[in-house]
Amino acid sequence: MAGKLCYLAAQDVEIPEGTLAGVDLCSRDDKRLGTLDGVIIDAAARRVRFYVIQSKGWFRAKRFLMPADQPTHLEPEDHILRVDLDADKVRHAAFDGNAIREFSDQDLMDALFSPHAA
Repeated sequence: MAGKLCYLAAQDVEIPEGTLAGVDLCSRDDKRLGTLDGVIIDAAARRVRFYVIQSKGWFRAKRFLMPADQPTHLEPEDHILRVDLDADKVRHAAFDGNAIREFSDQDLMDALFSPHAA
């Protein structure tokens, strides 16, 4: 499964209001969890599997994964992706950018010509 997944940066994900660059992830209880850095997708299935969130700390930034199966909704006017969970209930795991490949031209072709395509 991991071989099918790839990383796509937030500035490369287009939505009607622009891109996902600079969108903050917030919990239902209004706690800021970080900024959307990108998404992990299965291109052939045309599905987002994880959100990559960057969280700034005192000395360095950390990135973590949040499963995309958690209920969310985008508030484009406020640049917020809101998770419909309280902050202490949000599942996440550390993200190692070296462990997953970048979205490629082949991934684009897989998405365009996949039998799963809409």
